[in-house]
Amino acid sequence: MAKRREKVLILAHFRDSQAILKRVIDDRYEVDAPVLNGDRAGGTKRVHEARMQLIRRFEASPGFHAMIVSPRVGGVGLTITAANHVVHYGRWWNPAREDRCTDRVYRIGQLRDVHVYRLVAQDPRGQFRTFDERLDDLLEQRRATAESFLMPQADEARLARDLAGAMALDAEAAEPASEQPLRSRDTVAALSPDGFEALCAALFEAQGYDTYLTPFACDGGVDVVACSPTEVVLVQCKHTTTRHTLDAAVLGELDDGELFYREKVLPRTLIQKRRLRCVLMTNAPRSWALGRAARASDTEVIAERDLHRLLGRFEVPTSAIGRWLGSREKSLESLQVVLADAAVAE
Repeated sequence: MAKRREKVLILAHFRDSQAILKRVIDDRYEVDAPVLNGDRAGGTKRVHEARMQLIRRFEASPGFHAMIVSPRVGGVGLTITAANHVVHYGRWWNPAREDRCTDRVYRIGQLRDVHVYRLVAQDPRGQFRTFDERLDDLLEQRRATAESFLMPQADEARLARDLAGAMALDAEAAEPASEQPLRSRDTVAALSPDGFEALCAALFEAQGYDTYLTPFACDGGVDVVACSPTEVVLVQCKHTTTRHTLDAAVLGELDDGELFYREKVLPRTLIQKRRLRCVLMTNAPRSWALGRAARASDTEVIAERDLHRLLGRFEVPTSAIGRWLGSREKSLESLQVVLADAAVAE
């Protein structure tokens, strides 16, 4: 960048990181890199004027220059077309916010190719997947889902839970004990909601079904699709960290999901000669009200006791959970493709 006398926008979240970057860039390249992070005092108009003055000075300076911006500031109302390099120094939980920051340099008036850099730390020996790699995978999954369906992306708390679960499974997979089967109630209760969905998928796979985990977002109330030569099973998974029973109203979500999948997702060639069956899987105890409602709606319920009978019969190692989390379909569109292929293959 410096050799080509081009400008760079650096997105950094933390004040300490911003200060360190500014000091290094100023000392090495002998420039006064501006920092936009919302720290300026004064009214809205005064802050806006001060911000625009920094941007104009940055754009008017000849040759190489760098501007350091907080993603919270960079995602709103800025146009910085003098820069044609964007460096994400640390990743934001929300890919939509990250993309909005990148868009600052893509506005009308940009005449050069734009280069975007996302820093992802890797294990040089390739023995494990790093935090950065896991986070990058999750952000790309959310980005692909949003692009396919024009739907809001998952909230940042959900992203954090997904990442924590994935990293925990990585750590368990590195230990010999990770190949021990999941059996105890406490172990199942300790799974994340997505980990429980992966467990349900693994159990259907162990019974000989071709099994697919639906995407994180826009799943239509169905978490697992399991196919055999005679039936297609739509599975909704309900995880709990306590032993409280489920309200019978949860079956309404599965009823809606069945209609949606029958009309919008499942290929006709897949279901025209197969029975469509709905299953609710949960680690919660079965209540009388839930059982009665399930019989009325022709839905099978696999509750706590049934689930642990299955876990005793079909051993599911912890490593299988991580494998399933990594093979989840990224969109309903990709799910339709694999289901159509499955129908043709049979």
